[in-house]
Amino acid sequence: RPQLEDLSRRTSPAPAAHAPDEPISVDSIIGELNKRLDERSLVICDIGDALFAALELRMPRRSSFFANAYYASMGHAVPAAVGVHFALPDTRKIVLCGDGGFQMTFQELSTAIAREIPLIVIVLDNNGFETERRLFPGAWHFNDIPSWDYKHLTAVFKGGRSWAVKSVAECRAALDAAWDYQGVSLIHAQLPPGD
Repeated sequence: RPQLEDLSRRTSPAPAAHAPDEPISVDSIIGELNKRLDERSLVICDIGDALFAALELRMPRRSSFFANAYYASMGHAVPAAVGVHFALPDTRKIVLCGDGGFQMTFQELSTAIAREIPLIVIVLDNNGFETERRLFPGAWHFNDIPSWDYKHLTAVFKGGRSWAVKSVAECRAALDAAWDYQGVSLIHAQLPPGD
């Protein structure tokens, strides 16, 4: 009988180093998360760009990862995080979602704030459905997403904290502040076009 490879002993290449003043990118966000993920971490990931990026996460043993199939239910991540909280309240919930999926169900932040659910929500904002742009090159306006100032949503919903980040240093500072905060943390990652 063939032996199955023990994947627990496999090592991944070291992540690329990112300078503090470097513009934020999906790669640098994943790198910053990889430095922080621990056994209490539970990542809830939306589909599309967020899920493709999450393939690079280094999930420690006993941590959890929750996602839908690649194009099954866009926008499920924030509401799913609210539900997952009640099943696994002692975990640190980190939500990764794109701007398109987030705009579909963002109002569930209000539920999380009202129920005092600690969530770290990272909105990967590249002003559109970037995966679709790659699949269907050209100026197709259906791939454009209206630009929102996401950091103001916590004020709209009267709770939580939020940051807009454009550099690696700003992302690090936001994640440091959000990591043990016992409320909703919303991080608006303003990505350069095409990332």
